[in-house]
Amino acid sequence: MLFYMWAVSKQASDTIEMLAYGDPITGGKNDNYFRMVAKNVMGENSSIPYLVARFDVANFRYINEAYGHIRADELLTIIVKESGKIFTGREICTRMDSDQFVLLARNDQEFGAKFDEMTSVINDKARDIGIMFPIRLKLGIYPIRKEDTDISVIIDHANAARKSLVGDEKVLSAIYSDKIVQKMYVEEKIESEMEEALRNGEFKVFIQPKWDIANDCIYGGEALVRWIKEDGSMVYPDQFIPVFERNGFIEKLDLYMLEEVCRRLRQLIDDDRMIFPISVNQSRILIHNPDYINQVAKIIKRYRIPNGYVELEVTETVFLDERKLMISTMNRLKAMELSISMDDFGSGYSSLNMLRSVSVDVLKLDMRFLEIKDTEEEKGIGILESVVNMARQMQLPIIVEGVENQKQESFLLRMGCRYSQGYYYYRPMPIADFENLLKNVNNLDKDGIWCKRVEALRMNEFLDRNIFSDTLLNNILGPAAFYDMYENNIRITRVNNQYYDLLGGNSKAVESDNPNKSDFLLHVNAEDREKILRIFKLAEENQNGEATEYIHFVRMDGKMLWVRLTVHFLRVQEGHRIYYGSLLDLTDLQEKKETADT
Repeated sequence: MLFYMWAVSKQASDTIEMLAYGDPITGGKNDNYFRMVAKNVMGENSSIPYLVARFDVANFRYINEAYGHIRADELLTIIVKESGKIFTGREICTRMDSDQFVLLARNDQEFGAKFDEMTSVINDKARDIGIMFPIRLKLGIYPIRKEDTDISVIIDHANAARKSLVGDEKVLSAIYSDKIVQKMYVEEKIESEMEEALRNGEFKVFIQPKWDIANDCIYGGEALVRWIKEDGSMVYPDQFIPVFERNGFIEKLDLYMLEEVCRRLRQLIDDDRMIFPISVNQSRILIHNPDYINQVAKIIKRYRIPNGYVELEVTETVFLDERKLMISTMNRLKAMELSISMDDFGSGYSSLNMLRSVSVDVLKLDMRFLEIKDTEEEKGIGILESVVNMARQMQLPIIVEGVENQKQESFLLRMGCRYSQGYYYYRPMPIADFENLLKNVNNLDKDGIWCKRVEALRMNEFLDRNIFSDTLLNNILGPAAFYDMYENNIRITRVNNQYYDLLGGNSKAVESDNPNKSDFLLHVNAEDREKILRIFKLAEENQNGEATEYIHFVRMDGKMLWVRLTVHFLRVQEGHRIYYGSLLDLTDLQEKKETADT
């Protein structure tokens, strides 16, 4: 009886402890446990330097949506387990919430190497469970000082350093500093004033004209927000935009800007003035608003804006990180006959797959994305030429923004890129000044944006780096190839470096050892060849132009790989059918599945 009572009491105690200190998602400890341990360590080891770090998984939302919440939770569990193997002794790492973690570690020279090792192991383990997306951890560090006693304040400081990391993830760590504190004060002031500023109309619409290089005139403009206070002082966009994107206020601001643009267009129409297309930036946050489409529709309907005069700009990363949701949203916007442009094209991991599956009307490329140095000018120019030609092949108009001098303009014109935008032509200006520009008919291009189609490519032109550069092809994630199908023969016309890796050798080895390298069917197990022919034909028949199949792929050394092949139909050319294909090696996963089944 006493033993039974003890067992029941212990079980109740364990349950209470789990609720108080356990993390049900990872099976590890939680934030409460971390605070207790950290406080004890700080008190017991005052002579040993420690730090507290806050980190999260960059683009975790993409991983959650692409791989499902079960596998995403497995990733969180991996992080807790692997951190516990590398940070040992009195060091501890726990999950706080979502993909947010807090770490107590020795503040010594080994910390950076240990954190890099942990990140590397996490990536390896993530691939083991089928997550191929690279895992990047955004890290904020606060070195604990002797006078620090409040663990909550310490954690907040580390979090402030983490939150200071914004942008394209080139920088993945930050150390708490007075500069970050000052930035926090500025951001807190911005947040305290933003609602009133919106009510008072302090957010002004500025327009930067878009330029038709060929006709040397304006053909439209981009709406940009400027925050001008009642006393005439200005809060700069690089100060308030990141804050609004983090706290969600950007949603209100973007819809406000859209309405202001539509209001001014309606005024011009009512005054019998000429109007031109205006593009308005739309944040990624908006597409998660279930009422977003209705809100846009109400604004367009309220001001009776004719089709083609409002263009919505969305950055490329949204198409990548929110692909399914974005495609659905865009289809609904397109049904309203609104134009969509992909901004900052080339700044992420663009691929032919994405351009085929998303319905955009215009691509915008920033000259600064190239960052051409004197020693790399040829490489940079090759990339830009390839993007422009690829867009023209798909009949997508392309605008290059950030043009700052005549040399850049002349280069774009020689390349056949007709539209541009930048300080070389006009800086952003109040909308009234832009309207005054439109009064001069000689400033205007009335034809609107269009795309001149290049002549159809012949097969040998796929090898021409001026059409599709090696750099661009090799930047496509994963093994990829172009195929030429004639009757029942499939010939490989171009591959990237990752494709050679899949074959098990470099380009010289593959080409010297395999005289039939261009015959794709020879790389496929004989039993799967009918399956291959079927999916190539199915890709042409399907409305989305693609088809997927799992096949046995034969390496140079004879090893059989289990591969997922996704084929995209491009066009028919002189009786030949041209395809683009991407491959994903699933051999390790298949072998583990078979082992588990036995």
